[in-house]
Amino acid sequence: MFTASKKLFLIALAAALLFTSGAAFAFPAVPQGALSLGDYGEEVVFLQTELQAAGFYFGEASGLYDEATRASVAALQTLLGVRPDGKFGIITYYAYMTALEQRLIVPSYPAEDQTSLKALSGVVIGIDPGHQAAADIALERVSPFSDILLKPRMSVGAVGVKTGAQESLINLLIAEKLQKLLSDAGATVVMSRISQEVSVSNAERAALMNQSGVSLWIRLHCDASSNANVSGACALTPSSDESPAIYNRSLSLAQFILDSFCASTGAKNLGVFALENQTGFNWSQSPVVTLEMGHLSNACDDVRLNRDAYQNACAKGILSGIAAYLEAEQAQNTQ
Repeated sequence: MFTASKKLFLIALAAALLFTSGAAFAFPAVPQGALSLGDYGEEVVFLQTELQAAGFYFGEASGLYDEATRASVAALQTLLGVRPDGKFGIITYYAYMTALEQRLIVPSYPAEDQTSLKALSGVVIGIDPGHQAAADIALERVSPFSDILLKPRMSVGAVGVKTGAQESLINLLIAEKLQKLLSDAGATVVMSRISQEVSVSNAERAALMNQSGVSLWIRLHCDASSNANVSGACALTPSSDESPAIYNRSLSLAQFILDSFCASTGAKNLGVFALENQTGFNWSQSPVVTLEMGHLSNACDDVRLNRDAYQNACAKGILSGIAAYLEAEQAQNTQ
């Protein structure tokens, strides 16, 4: 256990450690109060990321201080000789910084993704940030081949169980980040909306993509479940019955995007599913995928999806997936 004099020594040494340590660990500020069970935000993300790199935490950097995070901190504290109460406060922080300085702990950080983006140059890609601020309950046809099946033009989507954030806004924020990444890589991007205050139906969004001649497009959504424990991402595609012309390519696109998204974000991969009743799918003339990026009914997913850093990881994962799909398609076409 650390003595009182040792604690004072660590506090006095803190400033030097912050500048001399080679570790990537850096809170927005030295913690003034202890982080503990139930807390959430950027400081928790920093902590979880560092605990991952140091080999103490094996969950996702969700930003929510859950039981797994508490147990990881307690394990770290035991190693450091700090009282293992599972709360991350100033004494634990300084003790950890000392361990880094003495190389008693050597974190291992993941390498940056090296996916080639050459295949994106000159390609027209559509992004549909799902939903909008206000619902439009007027009905439209689910399919151009049926006058009977009708659905509301647009719903408002899910709401974060912990943050209260609207799904439509999260979708738009990630879409904007993805748009920039795609544009920087040389692609031409078609956005179905650039504001919350719009009224554009699912069929109209598909029509826009058809008229714009996109090579592919992605519909960004967040999911919700009656089970608050359900977490993770999945991808949806048109069905082989309703959209046979684009089914196979949409399925391939979905698999590339979902795998890359989960690798980038650490989200649980829940698989790919084909649906017959999606208006946006049934009216589309080009490969299309809906990516359900997480469950807003799950507190961890909710907090994560509202973080700017996590939204960047979402966009990068989608970008890499699209690039990998196009690269594979181009290779197949040259054979």
